[in-house]
Amino acid sequence: MDINAILCQEFHLKKQQCENVLKLIDDGNTIPFIARYRKEMTDSLDDQVLREIFERLQYLRGLDKRRSEIESALQEQGNLTDELSAKLAAASTLAELEDLYRPFRPKRRTRATIAKEKGLEPLALLLLMQNEKKKTPEQIAEAFIQPEKGVETAEEALQGARDILAEQFSDDADARKKLRELAFRTGVLESKKAKDEDSVYSMYYDFSQEVRNLPGHRILAVNRGEREEFLKVTIRMDEAASVGILERAFVREGSTTTQQVKAACQDAWERLVEPSLEREVRAELTDRAGTAAIQVFGKNLHQLLMAPPVKGKVTLGVDPGFRTGCKLAVVDENGKVLATGVGHFTLPGQEAAKARAKAEILAMCRKYGVTAIAIGNGTASREAEQFIAGLLERMDSKAVPHCWKEDGNTYQVELVGDDLGYLIGRRGDTLDAIQHLANYSINRGVEGHIRINVDAERYREKREESLRRYAVKKAQQVLKMRRRTTLEPMNAYERHVIHAALQDMDNITTHSTGVEPNRCVVIEYVR
Repeated sequence: MDINAILCQEFHLKKQQCENVLKLIDDGNTIPFIARYRKEMTDSLDDQVLREIFERLQYLRGLDKRRSEIESALQEQGNLTDELSAKLAAASTLAELEDLYRPFRPKRRTRATIAKEKGLEPLALLLLMQNEKKKTPEQIAEAFIQPEKGVETAEEALQGARDILAEQFSDDADARKKLRELAFRTGVLESKKAKDEDSVYSMYYDFSQEVRNLPGHRILAVNRGEREEFLKVTIRMDEAASVGILERAFVREGSTTTQQVKAACQDAWERLVEPSLEREVRAELTDRAGTAAIQVFGKNLHQLLMAPPVKGKVTLGVDPGFRTGCKLAVVDENGKVLATGVGHFTLPGQEAAKARAKAEILAMCRKYGVTAIAIGNGTASREAEQFIAGLLERMDSKAVPHCWKEDGNTYQVELVGDDLGYLIGRRGDTLDAIQHLANYSINRGVEGHIRINVDAERYREKREESLRRYAVKKAQQVLKMRRRTTLEPMNAYERHVIHAALQDMDNITTHSTGVEPNRCVVIEYVR
């Protein structure tokens, strides 16, 4: 799969532009850093597009990785045919891949595997062929009665054969794709009250709506109500139409065994396909709802941001910058953007560039009648950057700090360079020390509190993810053994990550014990 070509097509990117973005991401640069400081490499793609590219890239790479894993597994099993290989290569979603792999995936001991152990697979094949015109299914099954294997009667043999067929039908990729499409097209979400007491979810105590028309906020509300045990939620699907899809795929009329195959189709739907489809539909709805919620919040934030900065005045906004210049924007008294530009007037020297920037700014002010100028507050940003740069210089490091403002009084400092492991230290000790010194220096003698976050090579993001996986693994061990475990000593931030990762896990509670620097998280099993 050519990921570069797919991204170029989906996001209308030039080949070199796409390659540059992927290289920047693979080098560990954050999306805000790329959007702000690498415009010349991305052709000025904004952070929203870059984030969408990043998310799509992660999905496509995960898809490619899973495809390789499945092909390797099928190769080892001796089940990889040319036809199956072509279908795997054509699959564009993880769901399609998993459907193709489902018949070959190692399974736990099911009713079908038990029936196969009893030697009933040939009987299942005879039923599925539907060629018999004279013998009844019971007569066919008599040859497979084996009391020593637990098959006492013809009906027991037929039941085992139907179990084998039901599992085979439920694993069919084409049938599952059609059933999934039908579920999203005709499925209905239903919620009922789980306990007799009033709550904020009372409007959902007897609620139903078609899946295709469900707004995101209702999905999220129903999910919360279910988590808090106020609601019981199900997805009702069209049983007749669903079973009909299976029958059209596997049933041939005119045989004495046709009814057996129809019974297997019914069992496959009720026992195997419907529960798994319900889980898939719920998961997809939740993902869509999350995306829709982000879009709503984005629109609301956009309205706030587009409010006029100064009532009754045309304002020139200046966002200070050095290498990429100062970003300029003229906004009218109603919040409408009239003009944007970039001025290079902050670097020493470059008098010609300064003169051009001065002329452009004066022209903007005259053209639009600017009566107010707003300059971004980058004092803390500059001071933090200068302080850390001096600190790195004393450490004989060639790393370069890049600083930008985030929410409120929080500033992010990214250390950029090669082989920064020595600046990170064991479990981030050196990085924490640099951050502590920077915060102490910036906040000394300053009213209010300015927070400086220092990172290198996305260490903190990677460490958080590692801690979450570690927490879940330990919690699962606690659930299995039903006894507490005490983790290794951690700082306050790492303990917070552990607590947050396990706060919604059933039968698990956490607390901290001990005295700094040896304070630890305790994970306990609770009934």
